[in-house]
Amino acid sequence: MTFVTNIFNLLIEEIAWLYKKRWEIELFFKWIKQNLKIKKNIGHSLNAVIITFLMLKLIEKESSASFGLNSI
Repeated sequence: MTFVTNIFNLLIEEIAWLYKKRWEIELFFKWIKQNLKIKKNIGHSLNAVIITFLMLKLIEKESSASFGLNSI
């Protein structure tokens, strides 16, 4: 596997960890788009992501359905 970066002071393990975390975020947004039929993200800020996550948790609590990265 090849990674391209302009941050030269990181270890390969750190780069791999960052890539893994980024991929988890991509899967989260993919799940939201597919399961909630949202075509476009409403916001890209940290606050928008947190609000989206909390809304999912509220829906999960109210509907007894399971939403989350583990159910992707």
